[in-house]
Amino acid sequence: SKGNTMFYYCSANSLRGDITADGIVNNLDASVIGGMADGLLGVPLNFCCVDIDFSNSVTMYDANVVYASAVGNYTADMGACNAPVIPTARYCADYANGDSRLRGDANGDGIVDNADVSMILDMALGTVPTPPNLCCVDLTLDNNVTSADSTVLEEISAGNYSSAGTCAEPLIPEQNLFCGDNICNNGESCAACSADCGTCPEPPSNEDEGDINTVPRSSGGGVTTNSDLDVSSREVLVNEEFTITVLCGDMSGCELVVDGETLDVMLKNLYEQEYNYSFDSPGDKVIELFRTRSGGNILEKSIVISVVESETSPEAESETSPEAEPLLQDEIPLEDNNSSIGETLSEENNQIPTGFLGLLPFDLNFSIPPIEGLGIGFGLVFLLIVLVAVLLTGLGYFFTKYLSAKKPEQSPEKRKPVAKKKST
Repeated sequence: SKGNTMFYYCSANSLRGDITADGIVNNLDASVIGGMADGLLGVPLNFCCVDIDFSNSVTMYDANVVYASAVGNYTADMGACNAPVIPTARYCADYANGDSRLRGDANGDGIVDNADVSMILDMALGTVPTPPNLCCVDLTLDNNVTSADSTVLEEISAGNYSSAGTCAEPLIPEQNLFCGDNICNNGESCAACSADCGTCPEPPSNEDEGDINTVPRSSGGGVTTNSDLDVSSREVLVNEEFTITVLCGDMSGCELVVDGETLDVMLKNLYEQEYNYSFDSPGDKVIELFRTRSGGNILEKSIVISVVESETSPEAESETSPEAEPLLQDEIPLEDNNSSIGETLSEENNQIPTGFLGLLPFDLNFSIPPIEGLGIGFGLVFLLIVLVAVLLTGLGYFFTKYLSAKKPEQSPEKRKPVAKKKST
C-alpha cells in the first residue's frame, strides 16, 4: 500500500538510484521512484537513495535522471548515500563504435520518435536537465533547448520534415516537398498541382494587381505553413507610418524583407507580429515574406505599397501664402484715391495740430473710421465746423460795427426843443 514502506528503504551504503536494492540502477528503479513522485507508492523515511537532485523531496525529476542513467545517457555511477556523485549527462556523446549521434535522438536508442520529442520538451520545461553538449537536442541551432526544438522534432518524427543530420554533419530540417503532401510550396501552383494548391481562381482585375501572392495557400487541408503577410494600407504618403502584420508558421522560420532590405528574421510563432514602418521616398515599394531554407529562401507572399508625395491643397496654399501685414494699433485705413496701394493713416498723420489759429488748444484726434464717401474723419469735420463758426461770428461782428459807423447823426438845428412844463 501507499503507506507501507517496508519494501523500499535507503541506508548509508545504498547506491543512489537503486531503490530496489539489487545492486544496479535500471528502469525498474526509475518506475518505482516515479510511483513515489506521483504518490502511488510510499516514500521511505530515509530517502537519500531516491533524492537524486538533493531537493529533500522525491519528484519526477529524480525518476527521469535515474531513467537516463539506466539507458546510458547519464553516468551510471551516482555514488552511494554516504558518498554521493552528481550524474553527468551524456546525451550527445558518440556511440561506442564511433558513429555520430543522430540529431534529435535524445534518448540514444538510434531512432528519432515521439519518445525523443517528449524528452526534449521536458528539457525545455526544465524537468529534465540539458546536457553540456547540445548537438543532438538543439534542432534549431540557437544554442538553446526550447519548445521550438521539440516542435521541429515532432515534424521529423511524423515524416513531414527531412532529417536534421548528425552531430558531426548537422542539417537544417526542411519540409518534404512533393505534389500531394497537402502543402502548396516549392514552386507548385494551382495549375501544376491542384491537390496541394486548390482550384485556380478567376484572373484578378487590374485593381487587385497590388497584392502579389506568388505562393497560393493550401486549400486541401493537411499540414500547412500557416504563414501570412498583411499591411494596414496599400497606399501611404511619404513618411506616413503604417503597420506590417506577419504570421510565421513555418518550422524553419521566416524572413521579412522590405524594399530589398531584411527587416527581421523570426522563428515559428503562433501569434502575429506587428511592425510599424514608413518610407522616406515615393514610389512602389515591395514587402516580402520568405520561408528560410538552407538551399535558398522560398517566397511565401509579397505586397506592393504605393508611396506618394503629399499633395498641397488650395486651402493649404492659402494658409501658407503671405498675408497682408496687420494694421498697427491706432492705424486707420486711408480710404481715398490711394487706398488701393495699402496706405494707412497713422496717429501722426491723423493728428490735428494743436493751437491752430490760437483757437484749438486741445487735441481733436479721434480713432474713428472715416465718413463713408467723404474720405475724411470726424476730427477734420469738427475742425471745419468750428472754423466756419468762428469766421461767421467774426464777420457778423465786423459787419455790425460797419453798419453802426455808417448811420448819420441829426444836426442841432433840426432838433426840436423840448417844451418845459410850467409850474403852477
